[in-house]
Amino acid sequence: MWGWIGDAGDDLGDPVGGDTRYALCVYDTRGGDPVAAQLVMSTVIPPGRGWRMGADKLLAFIDCTGSNGGIKLIGITAPGVAPRKIVVEGSDDRLVLPPPAGGLLLAQNPRVSVQLVNSSGGCWQGVYDTPAMVSTPRLFWDIN
Repeated sequence: MWGWIGDAGDDLGDPVGGDTRYALCVYDTRGGDPVAAQLVMSTVIPPGRGWRMGADKLLAFIDCTGSNGGIKLIGITAPGVAPRKIVVEGSDDRLVLPPPAGGLLLAQNPRVSVQLVNSSGGCWQGVYDTPAMVSTPRLFWDIN
């Protein structure tokens, strides 16, 4: 699960009836160089099936099977709703995790960045500096 709270990135595009694709990307710095972040995980969620805009101004993607790289839920509050919130949830064997870095899921040397981007130019990012709150071979959990 990844969560974001902020006030930027209003371009949601139209994944419901249009052609806006979303992607979740995880970048890990390994070897101490914060500029040399490596893309260690990415999953694309296509437009159409699974997307809806709720009356509660929540853009949502729901796929109980996780057929798009293990992503089962994306929730994004619409522009004008404060604070802006994003939640992404994924699980099961379809969630492609990076190979462990030194016994941990992510090296975080010195940081990890998570981005949700879309093909309409929207980008929401969280940056997590060392040390993580929890870092194991199968779990990374931190708050920025």
